[in-house]
Amino acid sequence: MNGTEVSGWVFDDAPIPLSSGSWHTRQMNAPSDLSQLSPDQLRHLAAALMSQVEQQGQALEQSQKTLRHTEQVNQN
Repeated sequence: MNGTEVSGWVFDDAPIPLSSGSWHTRQMNAPSDLSQLSPDQLRHLAAALMSQVEQQGQALEQSQKTLRHTEQVNQN
C-alpha cells in the first residue's frame, strides 16, 4: 500500500469510520460528494477500499476452492 498505514491513523484529519460487520456488509460512512473530504481522508478512504477489495478477493478465492473441492467429492 505504498507505506500508508491503515490500522494506525497517520494523517492529520480524523479517519472516516467503518461500520462494524463482516467484510461483505462493511460500508464507509463517507459523504456522497467526495470533494468534501480532505486529502488525508481521501487517502484513508482509498487505502480502506483497497484493503476491502483484497479481503473480498481472498474470500472469493477460498469460496471457489471450497466449491471445486465439493464438486470433486460429489463426482466420486
